Amino acid sequence: MPAERMSTGVSGLDEILDGGLIRGRNVLVRGSPGSGKTIFGLHFLSAGIDAGETALYINMGEPQAYVEETADAFGLNTEQIQFHNLSPTQEQFSERNSYSVFESAEVEQPEFIDDLRGEVDEIEPDRVLIDPITEFRYLTSDERQFRSGILGLLDYLKEAGATVMLTSQAGGSITDDDIQFLVDAVISLDVTPESRVVNVSKFRGSSFRRGNHFYDITDEGLTVWPTLVPGEQEREVESGTLSSGVAELDDLLHGGLDQGTVTILSGPTGAGKTTTGLQFLIQAALEGKKSILFQFEEAERTIRKRADAIGLPLQDALDSGRLSIIEIDPEEYTVGEFEHLVREAVTDGTEVVMIDGSQGFQE
Repeated sequence: MPAERMSTGVSGLDEILDGGLIRGRNVLVRGSPGSGKTIFGLHFLSAGIDAGETALYINMGEPQAYVEETADAFGLNTEQIQFHNLSPTQEQFSERNSYSVFESAEVEQPEFIDDLRGEVDEIEPDRVLIDPITEFRYLTSDERQFRSGILGLLDYLKEAGATVMLTSQAGGSITDDDIQFLVDAVISLDVTPESRVVNVSKFRGSSFRRGNHFYDITDEGLTVWPTLVPGEQEREVESGTLSSGVAELDDLLHGGLDQGTVTILSGPTGAGKTTTGLQFLIQAALEGKKSILFQFEEAERTIRKRADAIGLPLQDALDSGRLSIIEIDPEEYTVGEFEHLVREAVTDGTEVVMIDGSQGFQE
């Protein structure tokens, strides 16, 4: 019997995980500060609330008010999330220049564990977020006690029927190799000056899509764009040729371009690459085929003006609704987001795609 799945709440990530997380298991989300771990966790809990589940946030980092403000900024549902705060209060923080989650005297007392178990027993959460689990090191005297403490906590939550997400402040001198060994799944969020990528390195009991996948954090929260896999999105293509609408050019191509193939138009600036490509797109649209131009280098108004100047029926093709022009600014789109746009267009029935300005795509 296949394991029951549950959504991560992060757009695009369930596809990478072959349908989502496995219910009743645990996952470690690791990354440097600012990579989006807490936002990821809030998506996870909010998705549970939307599905009618109970959610518990074991907060070991930022004050609860800050977490709630972050969730509200992304439109995530937090009103029904239960918080169990182990983070310092504003008063505690102001009393000392630095802090650990617990003073040494407090660590020796069992109230912390008893309170947490009591909270779990009362709420009976379906989803639990521990953010960040690395703060748990402050509760233990050595690495062995740290590992056994986490293992005991995970076992207790598993027995309670909860699916658990832990976040880890990984990077620099801070390591979490021991935690990775204890959990069922590991998802890493890596941030560079050029991009953000998510990578799944471990997922017990399930297949998953390997490699780096681009992600970003926008006003709508965290979004992942799974990397395209050649051959995975294959579909049936009718045999035939795509005419340019220019008899002489079609004669040179023995009738036109073969449908379902890839053609590169190469030449120096001003040679007519865009105009030649437009010939095929316009003709395809006028023949009833859905077509799209992803334009990296010129504005749509410039293309319209040029087409009018040489008598191309571009406006007729646009008015038919079967030809679209999308301007792509490399400064605004990641590679993953652009791949997603192309994939959506093809899935939506587009038969002819032109990418004008491959240099812009490389940037």
